[in-house]
Amino acid sequence: MVGATTERATHHDTVKQVRMPMNAVESVLAEALHRAQDRGELRSGFNPVDGARFLTTFIQGIHVMGQARADHAFLQSAVTGALRALD
Repeated sequence: MVGATTERATHHDTVKQVRMPMNAVESVLAEALHRAQDRGELRSGFNPVDGARFLTTFIQGIHVMGQARADHAFLQSAVTGALRALD
């Protein structure tokens, strides 16, 4: 998805096709974060939609970094930081 988006960003049909699964990922994450919030697992004032957008963006970024051959320690540190953002 990242490759298609970056390489064909001006091609309307490509962007439309990529947007659908990304929106689906965001929706699933937002629902999971809403449930976590309902259970009291997220701090007060946490916005599940904003969190889902952050995570969707992070997932795509970590994919790019993995493709760029970032080492395991780098990727683990990035994941730790992303999870800390949810606290």
